[in-house]
Amino acid sequence: MKETKGPEARNICLDVKDQSWHDGRYKRAREAGLPHSSAWAMEKRRRRAAAHRLATRSERVQERQHLEQKWHDKFDARQVKEEEYEDK
Repeated sequence: MKETKGPEARNICLDVKDQSWHDGRYKRAREAGLPHSSAWAMEKRRRRAAAHRLATRSERVQERQHLEQKWHDKFDARQVKEEEYEDK
């Protein structure tokens, strides 16, 4: 994934096999003496992971909201007594 900052970071090209650019980790691995094939394989894994995170974002949001609601249903089911509050 391209390392960018700011609003253009949202328009990231996630073509896993595009070798026209490489991320900073790839470049540091090459500088450290890692062969292209190893550094490129690791970069492809990072790109696939990023693409998967983007593709499943809405599902993960729904699951997180569902689990949070379950937590509140379980633990916020009763009124808290005044003596249960702690001041720090």
